[in-house]
Amino acid sequence: MNNTGINPVGYKVLIRVDEVEDKSAGGIYLPDTTRDREEAANDKGLLVAVGEMAFADWKGNKPKVGDRVVFEKYAGCVVQHRGQERGSVTRYRLCNDTKIGAVIEEN
Repeated sequence: MNNTGINPVGYKVLIRVDEVEDKSAGGIYLPDTTRDREEAANDKGLLVAVGEMAFADWKGNKPKVGDRVVFEKYAGCVVQHRGQERGSVTRYRLCNDTKIGAVIEEN
């Protein structure tokens, strides 16, 4: 699952942030500044990696690598990773485990 080479330590987790669409619902292309602002405020993503102490203090249902999660807006720091494909950049969030608020169950 984690082929980024970014390995969180301690209580940190790595979340691949959901991508923001290039167009609005009305079909208008969004400028880069608007897309960047929306991506920074995005609060959903895929849990890619966890540090060795992440979720150690949690009681009950703990998120696992591969779960879709909701996290606090603007939590942690944004990390960009260049993929194998030319020009592809994926955004990740590196934040504390306590910033995750829920696991999204998909049916």
